[in-house]
Amino acid sequence: MKRSILALITAFVMLMGLVGCSSEGMTLLSEMRKVSTWEAYDESGTVRCTVEAMGVKANLVAEYEAYSRATDLKQKTSIQFKEFKVIDHDAAEINLKVSPVKVYMDGMKFYISTSYITELCGFMGLDASSFMDTTKEYVALDMTDMVVASGIDFTNMDALIAQSYSMYENSKVEIPITKEGNTYTVAMNADQMLDAFVTFCNESAENSLTIEQYKAMGLTEEQIKEVIASSKEVYAEMKEGLRPYIQGSTAEITYAFEENYYTMTTNLDFKITIEDEVVRMNIELTDEVRNSTAKEVEFPTNVKVYSMTEIMEELMSNMQTVIKVSSKDILVENGVTYVPFRAAMEQVGVGIQFDNTTKKTSILVGNNAMEVETILKGNRAYVSLETLAGLGVNIQVIE
Repeated sequence: MKRSILALITAFVMLMGLVGCSSEGMTLLSEMRKVSTWEAYDESGTVRCTVEAMGVKANLVAEYEAYSRATDLKQKTSIQFKEFKVIDHDAAEINLKVSPVKVYMDGMKFYISTSYITELCGFMGLDASSFMDTTKEYVALDMTDMVVASGIDFTNMDALIAQSYSMYENSKVEIPITKEGNTYTVAMNADQMLDAFVTFCNESAENSLTIEQYKAMGLTEEQIKEVIASSKEVYAEMKEGLRPYIQGSTAEITYAFEENYYTMTTNLDFKITIEDEVVRMNIELTDEVRNSTAKEVEFPTNVKVYSMTEIMEELMSNMQTVIKVSSKDILVENGVTYVPFRAAMEQVGVGIQFDNTTKKTSILVGNNAMEVETILKGNRAYVSLETLAGLGVNIQVIE
């Protein structure tokens, strides 16, 4: 349930970028369309976050500056942490020091300061060097392969933006918006947030971009219909299941447009109640975005780059899961021991897909697919114990 609520919060922050289908929403959408035509823009702002749970309170204040070249997805961001404080049950204050952070985006490659990840891991008692190269100044995640597999063409940004705005224009999401001059305010309570979130998820589940991604993953028309139907069932259950847990939550975002810039003020106040535990989270964001001119962005060179596949393999290798396999299902061929792949992955809650054309099998983590070496016997795919071990899965044989 906690994971579902976290997913709702994350999705809602993204959902606040939508404008609904009212006349005010269409006017706001028109303003945002103008911004999308800017060749580049400068951005600066402050974020304040407070979290209270189980008698402990944490405060974070950070300021940031960014430059983005929208035409080819080039971006650099600098973040300064002004405050990171934890107040424990005894009212004792713990001030945590976080070094300045730099983040870059080069197409589908994302860079971040290694020191930031190292410090965060240190706060949680983890050793970052156990799972990544900490000798480099930056680490980067290259999502190019994943994007290619998804079927989304990020090389044609104009077409992608047009598709996105078309989805917003045709959306049935009900988001209350008030307009005063060039200022627009979106304000929602818990029920409105949840209804808008689920409506948007249902629309997204069957829009053209999503269907293109499913086709790129090798799903048939019938499989796509099944996935869409299944997704809608999950969203419906989530809608009613989450409703009592987020009562008292509110959100407000204000846009104010001028000739060559706009400001955005956001206040998200979440109240999450699980049994007798109440978690409060407040996020305040002030942001100013100004039209700018195109200029070169210099990217880090002292960097360790990881592919999405490598990250997924690392995550899977840390699962440390033991599954049970019946001795009658074990297959031995050329001295190698195999077990049924689908049955094994179902035990660890990981979905699989099979490409009838290439005869290749992959595991699914979110919308991402990672190919796994298997052999076919009849209509069943088998995976070796060695491959399973590489995914962090060991077996226990039962009679």
